[in-house]
Amino acid sequence: MKYLTLALVLLSLNSFAATSIKKTFDGGEARCLDQVDVGSRAYNLKVQNEVIIGENRIVTLKVNFYKCAEVPSGYGLRESSASEVLSSFILLPNGKMGMTKNTLVATQFFATDADGKVLGVSALLNSKDLSTVTFTVNKAIKKIFVDAKLISNISSPIGSLEGVEQMYGGFVLSF
Repeated sequence: MKYLTLALVLLSLNSFAATSIKKTFDGGEARCLDQVDVGSRAYNLKVQNEVIIGENRIVTLKVNFYKCAEVPSGYGLRESSASEVLSSFILLPNGKMGMTKNTLVATQFFATDADGKVLGVSALLNSKDLSTVTFTVNKAIKKIFVDAKLISNISSPIGSLEGVEQMYGGFVLSF
């Protein structure tokens, strides 16, 4: 009986959580299946803080970064950070394998409504091991979609690319 009561209390506490995060279909597409995926980035979000001030809801999200890497069983996503320089495999003109260095140089996170209207843009804030983004939206809004643009510089033995933009998406915040 004690366990049933405890379970009901815990269940009722969970029902009071203000904001939930759900992935959309493209948010579930982080791939790390073989060597070609090594060095790619992925992220997920977690609500860090949420306050309502007047007519505004201020939501701070923790951004957790991941990288595709070789693991004993093949390939898999491993924890990373915005500051970690990632490497990926490339085929050099002489037919041998080479490595790139992929440095994240800028980020922008976008909050939009269901119609695609931009409600806010946030840069990534980094402090020690914590990366966050913050959005301020009208408290009457019940759902926002979060996407990210990550900009990298990529260097290799055969040349460099600067300002390579990749769009990442797939998170829905329901208030």
